[in-house]
Amino acid sequence: MRAANSRSIAVPVELENQLYTLFTKSQTVQKHSKLWMLSAARGRVDTIVSQDYRSIVEGLQVGC
Repeated sequence: MRAANSRSIAVPVELENQLYTLFTKSQTVQKHSKLWMLSAARGRVDTIVSQDYRSIVEGLQVGC
């Protein structure tokens, strides 16, 4: 849209609004996807750690 403004090209308001909505939705999806992926990765690490602790505790219980 900046190129259109710098070149004095008339862009219909409806098209400009649609593009703005499209880019805003895209940015929102990217933001939430990134947060979702980070939370999913943290959940996997917690699961792996809890499994390690479980195996240690079970090993100690068998040894006693």
